[in-house]
Amino acid sequence: LGLSHDLGLLFDSGDGCDFTVNVQDISEQAEFAICVHRLILMIYPGLNITNDSRNLTVNVSHTCHPHVSALLRYFYTRQIDVSITSAQCLHELAFIFGVKKLMEDVGRAFTLLLPEDNTFRTQLSMYEYGVRTGDFVLQENVLQYLSWNCEFLINSPLWSTISFHMMDALLQRSDLIVKDEALLLEALERWIQDKGDEISLDQQASLLNHIRFFLIPVDKLYEMQFSSNVLRQNHEKLYLTGLLRGFQFNALLFSKIRNQIDNMSSEYLPRIYTGDEWSVSINDTTVDYQYYHHYSYGQNNRIQTFSTPAHPSALYREQMVQWQARVFLNAQECSNNGIS
Repeated sequence: LGLSHDLGLLFDSGDGCDFTVNVQDISEQAEFAICVHRLILMIYPGLNITNDSRNLTVNVSHTCHPHVSALLRYFYTRQIDVSITSAQCLHELAFIFGVKKLMEDVGRAFTLLLPEDNTFRTQLSMYEYGVRTGDFVLQENVLQYLSWNCEFLINSPLWSTISFHMMDALLQRSDLIVKDEALLLEALERWIQDKGDEISLDQQASLLNHIRFFLIPVDKLYEMQFSSNVLRQNHEKLYLTGLLRGFQFNALLFSKIRNQIDNMSSEYLPRIYTGDEWSVSINDTTVDYQYYHHYSYGQNNRIQTFSTPAHPSALYREQMVQWQARVFLNAQECSNNGIS
């Protein structure tokens, strides 16, 4: 840690620097230079610095110019502060300078910052940037966050701005948290309508194939027969095939369709559905209570029992499974209830 601090002071002072990093932005014609130590940069093979090198010129978007100094200081100290406003620029700079480890570290740090922007603008921007740079860790972290907050995303003004690439990736996930599959289909229909000619018929069909018609409640399947929307008009055969297979799933014993599962496994996987039939809400997580009282008022407010059908299929609606949901606020509560 002491060495890291001292090297940081060396960068700040510029004493004995012998190498120039020229930063420019073609569109703005803005340029500035920072003097650094060639020996430090030679530690990073991605920069291709040799004993004969005297300078390095990099093209950096104008908005990221203020963060170049912090990135170069990282070469000395291996430490850098990441915030919601600097994350994308630091990630871009790490990509430009070829520092793969920093790219991954910024991507991981960004996951802690994701909830700070409840408008979803930063998350969507970071995902598209991750696609451009080929950073799969960053893409996955953003997709997981958006999956867990899917209903909020669907209801946000930015839903209609999502790219086809992101929509395709989201609809393939089983960790989407939505009220039910029918809500997801409605959201997809609205997104396609908003996009207009921007989404081709082939792209529409590929997205429709990600909808898990088997898991749409049977009463909603029945209502959908009589609905009229863009997806149905453009892909009536595909749409009606989905409805038919949904009805089959609700009418046939599971043993009858088991042999088809290997070929269509993802279609049978439920997402995380939060409809009244499948979930219970516990909001009271801040009640003060005495630890020594095993079943205090505060804890009882955080225990809910409920039941669900054994399976989404209408055939199993009468078979109920009992559940108990509990919220533990700390390790002491867990140990009091025999949970490590």
